[in-house]
Amino acid sequence: MTFAFKKLQIHISFLFLAVFFAVAFFDKSGLFGLSMLALLIHEAGHFCVMFLCGKRVTALSFRLFGIEIISRESVLSYPKEILIAAGGIVYNIAVFFAFKNVYFFFAAINLVVACYNLLPIGSLDGGQIVEYLLLTRLVPQKAERIALFISIVFLIPVLTLLIFMCFRTKNPSLLIFGGYLTVNVCAKAMNR
Repeated sequence: MTFAFKKLQIHISFLFLAVFFAVAFFDKSGLFGLSMLALLIHEAGHFCVMFLCGKRVTALSFRLFGIEIISRESVLSYPKEILIAAGGIVYNIAVFFAFKNVYFFFAAINLVVACYNLLPIGSLDGGQIVEYLLLTRLVPQKAERIALFISIVFLIPVLTLLIFMCFRTKNPSLLIFGGYLTVNVCAKAMNR
């Protein structure tokens, strides 16, 4: 489903909607709603920093594994792209400190979102930050190769931990995160 809000194109995939409403319907703990709010705060951080850096957002895409903020403009300077990638993390950390004494559960969810996105894996914010940092010093092919290597080095222990936690807690949703990260890194390796 695609529609426009002023000059902003918004695309919401059917799979995103189906999973969103199914999980929202069955979630009795309220965790899903708070998690979605933390994710929206995270994306708002990217959006605000993009605006401050002069990068115009043309579309938002809600997909099964995340929200993508799309700009038709080319890459800004690497330092500005690093700021944009870090924007969501900074917002989540700020919310953690703002709410840690008021509503710790919500604060903790924001901290988890920030830490997850700090992982230097694939297209997560941490992976983008590492790649842009490397691009400030190296030629693109070498920077991409090293960033991919770093992604794989971090992916292996993260996957091991997720699989261990999945069996320990009997929570298969952890495998979804692991699968997403693995597909993400594999797609990046194949596009090289």
